[in-house]
Amino acid sequence: MIGEIPSHWNAIKLKYKLQLINEKIVPNGLQYVGMENIESFTGKYVQSDIKAEGLANHFQAGDILFGKLRPYLAKAYQCKADGCR
Repeated sequence: MIGEIPSHWNAIKLKYKLQLINEKIVPNGLQYVGMENIESFTGKYVQSDIKAEGLANHFQAGDILFGKLRPYLAKAYQCKADGCR
């Protein structure tokens, strides 16, 4: 069954189910989560001392971050708190 899509499922492009948000803010102490903080294939958060410089994209708890520039790295993360990237 691996690699097969059950006949009762529908394959739908993500762009029809998700909303892309590009709200830029000044970070002001918010947690920074960059794609370098996300482990490939597992989605685990990896702590670092990197901080946002200048404007950064804002996200809220529950939002899903994913790397669209290099999708082959398979990086996705569901945010546990508000922050920026």
